[in-house]
Amino acid sequence: MLRKTVLSLKSPTGAFIASLRCANANLFNKVQEKLAKNKKAPARHKAEESYLLTTKLYCGKCGALMFGESGVSHTGRMYTYYKCAAAKKKKTCDKKAVRKQWLEDLVVNETMKLVENDASMNAIIAKVMELQNQESTDPPIYEKQLKETEVGITNMLNAIQMGILTSSTKERLEALEEQRKELQARIAEERLAKSKMKEEFVRFWLLRFRKLDMTQPEQRQALVDTFINAIYLYDDKVLITFNYKEGTETVAFREAVKAEKSSDMSARDAPTKER
Repeated sequence: MLRKTVLSLKSPTGAFIASLRCANANLFNKVQEKLAKNKKAPARHKAEESYLLTTKLYCGKCGALMFGESGVSHTGRMYTYYKCAAAKKKKTCDKKAVRKQWLEDLVVNETMKLVENDASMNAIIAKVMELQNQESTDPPIYEKQLKETEVGITNMLNAIQMGILTSSTKERLEALEEQRKELQARIAEERLAKSKMKEEFVRFWLLRFRKLDMTQPEQRQALVDTFINAIYLYDDKVLITFNYKEGTETVAFREAVKAEKSSDMSARDAPTKER
């Protein structure tokens, strides 16, 4: 099982390992189905609109989560944007809303720069291999506890054969048998978690993101869920933290506006003040 020993990754949950273990069992398609199902959760949608950065986007001013909002102008045009929860509900933050499409395109572009950078991807692959080679300290503990439980069960059975049978004896025996089942299950899980992936497979699975179509919503979501740990939105910049040690990127809005002119991403609007 995955453990919280991801010392040098940004994500304490080991996002890469979790995704890769699924893929290693030829379950990539199921992972995609799960991602698609997650997008149907209430937090993902507002007015039937999918918000790519939900649960990862934070206000740079107050630290609160930012969530998707939509509105209709007097001309009937639909506007979608991200708004700070504290600014919306508590009125304790003055962070302005930011246009959804512009921000999502910016984040996807910056993430693709990471994916297309050989040095960054090599560092991520090396870390994945290092993490899976780390030995868990739990199996020996479980094995010892299982032996002690087996001894306890044997002693209780001997007592029953000698005629010592009370309600407490029966309860104790049932508790020991239940404990044995639980320990056997934990040991089995640890053994399954020991299956290791080859570096060639890890490289193939991660580098395949370079070939995905980033105009497709489900593939954009897979990219964000796999590589991004958190995003902090300020008035003049956005800070993106990726799931590896050196994975922090700060992009000034001024630079982003210049860069978008040469980008092939569609439907972008520069951040504007909230109406």
